[in-house]
Amino acid sequence: MEMNLMTGETHTVWDAGGGQVQEVAPLTPGKALLTVLGPGSRWTLLSLDLERKEVDTLCPGRAGTYVPELDSVLFYSGTLDQPVLELAPLAQPSLGRRIMEGHGQFQFNNGIRQSMLSPPVRVSKYTYAVLTSEFRIALVNVQTGDTRTLRTSQCWPQAFREAKGTLICVRVPSFTPVELDLASETATELPGLDTYALVYTGSSDQLLFGHTVGELFARHPYDIAAYAFDGRRRSVGWGSLSSGYCRAE
Repeated sequence: MEMNLMTGETHTVWDAGGGQVQEVAPLTPGKALLTVLGPGSRWTLLSLDLERKEVDTLCPGRAGTYVPELDSVLFYSGTLDQPVLELAPLAQPSLGRRIMEGHGQFQFNNGIRQSMLSPPVRVSKYTYAVLTSEFRIALVNVQTGDTRTLRTSQCWPQAFREAKGTLICVRVPSFTPVELDLASETATELPGLDTYALVYTGSSDQLLFGHTVGELFARHPYDIAAYAFDGRRRSVGWGSLSSGYCRAE
């Protein structure tokens, strides 16, 4: 689905049929990177041409992010319990190379286990924020392989606030959204912000999110809202927001 943030108008770009689109990320100009959950719980990365409304299968995997400087895709392969972060050239996505071990499913105090895999968050030209197998934030340079692991743990990277150079994260198990200073590792809570599908819009320095109702693990997004970092929020549309990105028209 595409939404015009000025008018709130939406339209369907592509129907996954029997599959479920789990994540959407920018790819090359005019294309989007999709993570689709298909029959048999198979995760696949697809390239969607937004104009022709056609898709090409890239490779098995999920939670992908495009690295434009290397014309490659950074994504997770493996299982939910033993994911592996890989970098693969877009021209030959089957030739991925291992970057690091990912994090498995998080177990809450009530015994429920949930996958916390999400697309790596771009912090700078080659550096991306991910969670390690110990659920600590790591800043990984995908060109050199250098990794800086932060003290901050159990804080799920969601977006990078370009205007301030801070990382927007969600603490687990409380699901509290925070803004993390990467130098001092000082975290500031963001009141009034729901934690469902945070998408940063650089042009307006705001976050889009799915405003939800219901209890944890039974939450239903029904309203798409914009959040200003002064605490204000406004509705911009109606529908389900699982993930996404903003592009200029």
